[in-house]
Amino acid sequence: MAVEVVAQIPVTSILVPSCLEYIINKKVAKMALSIIENIIDVIFSWIYCPYSFLYLAKLTRVHTFRDGTPMFDCTKNGIANITGTQNNGRITLFATQVFFSIRRNIEYAFSRANRTEYVVVQDDPRARPNWVQVMEQEMKFPDKTKPKEKLWTVNANMSHRFEGQNPLRDFFFAIHI
Repeated sequence: MAVEVVAQIPVTSILVPSCLEYIINKKVAKMALSIIENIIDVIFSWIYCPYSFLYLAKLTRVHTFRDGTPMFDCTKNGIANITGTQNNGRITLFATQVFFSIRRNIEYAFSRANRTEYVVVQDDPRARPNWVQVMEQEMKFPDKTKPKEKLWTVNANMSHRFEGQNPLRDFFFAIHI
């Protein structure tokens, strides 16, 4: 009975502190955990049920582009998705497309062909409501050059609209940092 009650705790609950959610996000994205993070992960996964349920919920939010490039939705409410029928798909937040280029005829593609290892969508670390960060990690180079990380910020409070198109579509615009 107690396990069923704990299973009803929402993923957005304050019962899982943000420091534990950070560890879960790294674990889901298969990023290396430090020794202390590993110890905390083992302890909390055994004794703290909301931690385990949040981990399982975040595992269901791993999306893949058509070529197998993973996108990890690490937002608190699970607002990111991949849509589209093109080869690489499009990132959407709240079911609204995100544009990564100022020109609407140029779409930024997250794919293995563009050297994308993975994409992480997370809440803004400055705790601004409905602000999201999209981070792209490059693949490793054969000549041991350090891969780059690209970061965009999206204000999901402000949607834009294409003028002169039928039908008019709402979209978010990502700002490269």
